[in-house]
Amino acid sequence: MTIRNSLQPTVSPTLPSSRETSSSARLRARAAQAWNSLVDDSIDQRARRRPVATEPPCRRLGPWRLGRVLGAGATASVFEASRAGDERPVALKVFHESTTDRLAGEVDAHRRLRSHPRIAELLDSGQTRLEDGRLVHWLAYELVEGGTLRDALRARGALGEEATLRVSREIAEALEAIHDACLVHRDLKTENVLIGPDGVKVADLGLARRERGGAGAARLTEDGGFVGTVAYSSPEQITGRDVGPKTDVWALGLMIVEMLAGRNPYVRSNPFATASAIGQGLDASRELSGSWGRIVDAATEPSAVKRASARTIARELERFAKPRNLRGVAKNFLMGAMLVAWMPINAGLRGDVGIAMLGLFSVLLFGFMRVLAHGDR
Repeated sequence: MTIRNSLQPTVSPTLPSSRETSSSARLRARAAQAWNSLVDDSIDQRARRRPVATEPPCRRLGPWRLGRVLGAGATASVFEASRAGDERPVALKVFHESTTDRLAGEVDAHRRLRSHPRIAELLDSGQTRLEDGRLVHWLAYELVEGGTLRDALRARGALGEEATLRVSREIAEALEAIHDACLVHRDLKTENVLIGPDGVKVADLGLARRERGGAGAARLTEDGGFVGTVAYSSPEQITGRDVGPKTDVWALGLMIVEMLAGRNPYVRSNPFATASAIGQGLDASRELSGSWGRIVDAATEPSAVKRASARTIARELERFAKPRNLRGVAKNFLMGAMLVAWMPINAGLRGDVGIAMLGLFSVLLFGFMRVLAHGDR
């Protein structure tokens, strides 16, 4: 059983206004309960991870008291930390070496983004000289009381349509903000998507770079090395071409497939085989149908020029987010309309009444078909 941190906000459905139906209130309550369950599953899965064999460089780093290890990577480790006078815990990212170029780029990215509800907030940054003379750089982020999207997928296999819709919409919102700031994330993956009580937050802008050049692109190779994660890399990344915002959209498309089908369609036994599969241009949406298939097709178009933007994907997902009972309401409405239209005809009425009823029925039928088309999942 997961015990929530006392500082963690809870997600409670807001009370319906007098104009709202009890049905809509129940829908919101179920959605909030389902989301809290997903957060709990991700936290439980995070707790089951094999402990990271990383010790903090010291128990106190500048103003910070270091606690448990939250994660570790090639360039930095992340610790839960707090400082005197402010007991609110933070996620403290401590760099292994003085990688000032990457740190400066990460700080610059957050400065350009300012604050966005779908992006993990950078609270502070600095450096501390240790007793052995080493200079340690750190970044303090808000601590999201939850796991990652990778944790949620490990716990559940696939997330289902409702959770996938919410997660993908909120990732798309984050990408809109990143791209509007003329930045490219360049390493969007399930490990960098945090699942918390307040929703999704995209994290780790350490590889984010400003768009540059006449085509508005940032090159993915630095000092001859590959930058990014192969499993979510776009065809232009794999082939070493310049990358831009559409590269992040490709990663989002693959994560949508993974949330619905339980697996990334391009992952193979090793990175080279995975890169080869991406380069072959296989259909990422072959396991999906309806609107999901169309959205993934738009996000994973092999040609970056033809690929949809984050804003386009966000708008498609927004239109897609109508309540599930909309089609049920439309069906009931149509059945009533058919009955109303048929009554005068069955009674032998002719002339204007029958024609008017048939016209009304035709309009309602057209509207119903539109609802089905937009609500198709």
